[in-house]
Amino acid sequence: MNAAAPIETTVATRNLRGWVSVISDLVKARLTLMVVLTTWMGFSLGSSQAPDWATCFHAIVGTSLLAAGASALNQWWESDLDALMRRTASRPLPAGILTPLTVLAFGVVMSILGLLWLVFLVNLLTAFLG
Repeated sequence: MNAAAPIETTVATRNLRGWVSVISDLVKARLTLMVVLTTWMGFSLGSSQAPDWATCFHAIVGTSLLAAGASALNQWWESDLDALMRRTASRPLPAGILTPLTVLAFGVVMSILGLLWLVFLVNLLTAFLG
């Protein structure tokens, strides 16, 4: 038996948890979840007949991508201010965990993916409102 295997697994698990935490902070996961729940409730309550759950799924995915991209772009835009405040100084960009270019690219890609997802899988109005 290799005695180092459990240690390597623990380190790998810790690294994965670390990156999940970084991405969660970058996309402001709790805020994005609130946007998703609002989207789901609006979709459900706005239907005069039985909701089309496939379209609801696509609206939630597209909106999630847009919200995550907007959060990343917001952190990129305000990184100098975030670095000055105790509450936001530990976010991935001011803390130096991610580079400005990485955060900008992530935000742009997520936003474009969300927009295209909504245009092609939901409708143009939803994409416009997003």
